[in-house]
Amino acid sequence: SPMYATAITIDANTNLKLKAFKTGWNASPTVSAAYIMKAVAPNFTPNPGTFFDDQYVAITTTTPEAEIRYTKDGGEPSLSSALYTGPVLIDGTTTLKARAFRDGWTGSNVTTGTYTIKVNAPTFNPPQGSYSGPQYIAMASATPGAEIRYTLNGSTPTQNSTVYTAPVLVSTNSVIQAIAFKPGLTPSSISVGNFLITNTVATPVFNPSPDSLY
Repeated sequence: SPMYATAITIDANTNLKLKAFKTGWNASPTVSAAYIMKAVAPNFTPNPGTFFDDQYVAITTTTPEAEIRYTKDGGEPSLSSALYTGPVLIDGTTTLKARAFRDGWTGSNVTTGTYTIKVNAPTFNPPQGSYSGPQYIAMASATPGAEIRYTLNGSTPTQNSTVYTAPVLVSTNSVIQAIAFKPGLTPSSISVGNFLITNTVATPVFNPSPDSLY
């Protein structure tokens, strides 16, 4: 067998066995040690969390020469999973899983992160407040393609509530509740608008103002 002369480089999973010899002596017992080389689990940038627009997630590992495999469907990454070659597009609520592999090494632990892509909450125009007469209330979400559902009876909007298609007329005291939806994304938070309609005739004004006469 090879003679030991200097430190032995272990660069893959290895079962190392050693035995000492000396002329005229009986050889020593054999000793063995298993060296397991394991890839370092990947990191995600940005970190998992809740976002209001699409995200491109970079995946890295500190293990040199390792390749990263990932899944977006909740499955466990394997050598047959998608190969990471650049930031991964997350355009809907997704559980991202990744694992690092290197030839001759044990695969890393699986890194898991849930990215919640949430629809932007609706806004009201004009905003909630007190008005002297009826108002047409426009609603909008900053999320492209989002659908807004609303109620006027104090109940929480659902996907079966009235769909917003045009400004809503409020002529009496009203509470508008609205949620924005988009397939594949988490629904928005509830927006609540309190509109107080006083139906008070506007105060007359003079033109020109008496103060301007002198």
